[in-house]
Amino acid sequence: MKLKWAKNMQDGLQPHHIRIPKVEPEYADPVASFIKMCRIVPANNNSPLFMLNPLQPLFVEQLRKTFRALCQEIGLDVQALSLHSLRRGGASEAYHKGASPLDIQRHGGWNSSTFWDYIYPSLSSPHSVCQALSR
Repeated sequence: MKLKWAKNMQDGLQPHHIRIPKVEPEYADPVASFIKMCRIVPANNNSPLFMLNPLQPLFVEQLRKTFRALCQEIGLDVQALSLHSLRRGGASEAYHKGASPLDIQRHGGWNSSTFWDYIYPSLSSPHSVCQALSR
């Protein structure tokens, strides 16, 4: 699946295209989830991307509230997290699972090396730096 995404203007480059591969297991597959959502809540080409029902679009404020409630439910500090945390967490997780930095940068739409600021160091990283300096 290919997604055409119009994000905030950065350097006048629009639109942003990303390829979304099929993922196993199916419940974790963004393509399968999107197709299922389109079957459940059909929309036309002029509709917002995410709809709660055929007449009600999903607004960012609803996502924020739901995200905060889910974080609170599992014991996370809701003051320290936002929807933007998913961007940083996704980039970090992809990097630590072996995704190439160039692919992360392209997928996230970063036009510069600032994407490195989004990647949390691994838990072993501070120790490996100290060990390397002690040799």
